[in-house]
Amino acid sequence: MAGALSALLGFAACTADGDEITAGDIELRERYLIQGAVFGPDGATGYLAVVDDLSADGSVSLETAFELGGMASAAIGDDGRVYVGRAEEPVLRRYRVDELGGFELDGEISFANLGVTSTGGGLDPIHLLGADKAYFIDEMSLQVIVFNPDTMTITGRFSLDGLAEGDLSVRFGLIEADPGELVFSAVYQRNDNTAEVLGRMAIVDTASDTVSYAEQSACGQLAWSARDVDGNIYFASHPIQAALFAGGVAGNPAGEPCMVRKLVGADDYDSDYYVALNDLTGRPTGAVIQGPGSKAYLLAFDDDATPVTPQNAANLVIEPGWEYFSVTLGDEAATVEPVAGAPIGSGYGLSFVVEVGDDRDGTPFVATVTEDLSSSTLFDVSGDEGFAERLTLPGLPFGVMRLPDR
Repeated sequence: MAGALSALLGFAACTADGDEITAGDIELRERYLIQGAVFGPDGATGYLAVVDDLSADGSVSLETAFELGGMASAAIGDDGRVYVGRAEEPVLRRYRVDELGGFELDGEISFANLGVTSTGGGLDPIHLLGADKAYFIDEMSLQVIVFNPDTMTITGRFSLDGLAEGDLSVRFGLIEADPGELVFSAVYQRNDNTAEVLGRMAIVDTASDTVSYAEQSACGQLAWSARDVDGNIYFASHPIQAALFAGGVAGNPAGEPCMVRKLVGADDYDSDYYVALNDLTGRPTGAVIQGPGSKAYLLAFDDDATPVTPQNAANLVIEPGWEYFSVTLGDEAATVEPVAGAPIGSGYGLSFVVEVGDDRDGTPFVATVTEDLSSSTLFDVSGDEGFAERLTLPGLPFGVMRLPDR
C-alpha cells in the first residue's frame, strides 16, 4: 500500500482524462474518514482513507489510502484535525486533511517519559473532550494521560490500577462516552488464554479526572457494547467465548456467553438484569452490535451445519457460519429474531454511528467481516429494508467518522 494521499500534498492531481485539478477546484463537501487495518504474514498495516459518500455503493482502495504501519488509532477534533497513534511508537501525531484528501503533519506529542510504548492498537484510546482537553488511554500501563490537543502538551495523568486483578491480563472493551464521563469495560484472561468470569468497569468523571469502579462475577469476556434509546449501556461476551463454551474449552470455571448492563447515571451494574445469550437463539451466541434506536444485533453460529468440537472451537470465530439476530435491548427474549437478508460471515461484526447528511443524531452502520479478515462491507441498517449494502473496505475497520464540514 502506498502513502498515495500524502504524496498529493502541495501538488496538483489529474482526472482520468488528464485534466489538472488543483485544490481551488475542489468543491467543499461532506467527507468521511475510515480507519482500518489489513493483515498479512508480517502482521497488521493500518490505514486512513477519506471518502465522499458512505451511502453510495462502492469500495475503498488501498491505492488512495494513507498508510500508517502496524496497528493504529485515530480520532477527529471539532476543527477537523485528525489525531493518530501508531503501534510501534509512543508518539501521537496530529494532521490536517487537505482538500484533496492528503494528510499534512500539524503537530506531535510523545508520551515516552510516562511509560507509554505504543499509541496504536487498543480500542478507542484517544478521546477529545474539548478544545483544550483530551485523553490518551493506555491499557498496557493502566493510565490515562491528559493532554491539550491544541498545544499538544501533557497536562496531567491518572491511574486506572483499580482494573488490575492479580496475574490476570486485562484489556479494554469498547469505551462508551456520556456527557461528563467515560465508561471502560475490562476483559480478563487467565494464563491459559481463557476468559475469567469477571467484568469490571471504570467510570471516569471527565471534569475532575476521578475514577470509580464496579464489578460483577456473572459474565466474562465483555468485549462488546451497545446502547438503548435511554442511554443504558449493554455489555456482551465476544463470539469467541460462545465458541469456546460450546466446545467445552472455555476454562474452569467456564463462563457462558451473556449480557449485563449499566443503567444511565448508575455507578454499578444493574443487579436485576442478566441475559444468557445462547438461550435467546438456541445456538452459540455472542456480541451486541449497535443498530437503530434500541435495536441491536447478536451473532449466532450455525452449529447444526458445523458441529463445535474441542478441536475446532478456537478457530470458529473466523469461520463463516455466524448469522445475525436482532433484539430490542431490554426486551430481548420477546423480540429476538433472525435478520432476513443479512450476510452470513465470521464472528467479527462492528458497528459505527456516523453523522450522514442532515442526520446529526447519527446513522447506524454495521460492518461485516469475511472469514479471512481480508475485507469488510458496510451496511446501512437505519431503514426499513434492513441491511442495505454500501461500501466495501480493505481488511478490518476500526472507525468510521465524519470529517467536520469545511
